[in-house]
Amino acid sequence: MRKQVAILISCFVILSACTDYQNSPTSAGAVQNLNKQLEAGRLNNDNWTSSPEDIVRHLFPAVSHDSGPKRYEITKASTSNEACSVTVLEEGAIDDEVLGERRTIEFQKITGKWNIIGYQYAAKRRD
Repeated sequence: MRKQVAILISCFVILSACTDYQNSPTSAGAVQNLNKQLEAGRLNNDNWTSSPEDIVRHLFPAVSHDSGPKRYEITKASTSNEACSVTVLEEGAIDDEVLGERRTIEFQKITGKWNIIGYQYAAKRRD
């Protein structure tokens, strides 16, 4: 329980640091769908399933857009050897309305394998 509380606190700090982004509600099945993709990768023995950073790069790759400068960063915050959160930040004009997206994915290692236990999406929109 302490690990989960530490993860939630870390995510809150990360999310509150970027005030231009507005959180959007995520569907109840978002975590389940991400874990299904992760499990399918494991069944195929895909290399991207071995670390939280690789999992995030695979599930949320940088998308090529035609407009201006682009920023794609992945930041990992570990709370222990078996729990962490990874934030994917993608900035640049994604479409007519969205200027950036931030996804925070919480991971926990269960029986030696990384599993997604939380997911949050935020977008920076044009004024």
